[in-house]
Amino acid sequence: RYEAEPGRHVYIRMRKGAKSYGDYVLAKDHDAVARVPDFPRELNIMAEGSLLALGGDRKLSIISRGIEAVRFEVGRVLPGQINHLVSQSGGRFQTPSFVHHGFNDENLSERFAEVRELKRLEPGKTQYTAFDLSQYLSSGESGRGLFFLKAQAWDPLRKHVVGPEDRRLI
Repeated sequence: RYEAEPGRHVYIRMRKGAKSYGDYVLAKDHDAVARVPDFPRELNIMAEGSLLALGGDRKLSIISRGIEAVRFEVGRVLPGQINHLVSQSGGRFQTPSFVHHGFNDENLSERFAEVRELKRLEPGKTQYTAFDLSQYLSSGESGRGLFFLKAQAWDPLRKHVVGPEDRRLI
C-alpha cells in the first residue's frame, strides 16, 4: 500500500508471475504510470432514521469529506399542509418524491437556510458535525412538526452549491 497526494503520478511495475483473484497469473512484466485520483467529496446525513425524540438533543449528525462549507436548508411543514404531503407524495418516508412536476416541498413549508463553514482538514479526512433543529421548534404542542432538511456542499467564495447533497424528512 502506498499513499500519495491527489494529482501526483505513480510509476507501477508488476513482475510476471503475479497472481490475481481466481489464480490468474501475469504472463509478462507490466509497467504503467497512473495519476492519483482526487478523494471523492462526500456529504451525508448519518442516520437512516428520520424521527427525533422530543426528550433528546434534537441534533442530526452530518458526515463530510473534502467540503469547505455546508448549506442547510430547513422547510418546516405548515400544519394545514400535512394532508397535501400525504396525498401528493410517494416513495420512502425519509425521502419522499412528489407526484406532480410543479409541486414539491417548497409548496408545503416555510423555509430557513444557514451556511456553516467547516475546518480545513487533510485531503481524504472525514469530518463530523451536527445540525441542531431545536431553534426551529417552539415550546408546547405546536413545537412538534415535520421538517424537510437538505444539506448541500457549498462554496463560500462563489456563494453557490458545488457538489454532493443529502436530504431527509424529519
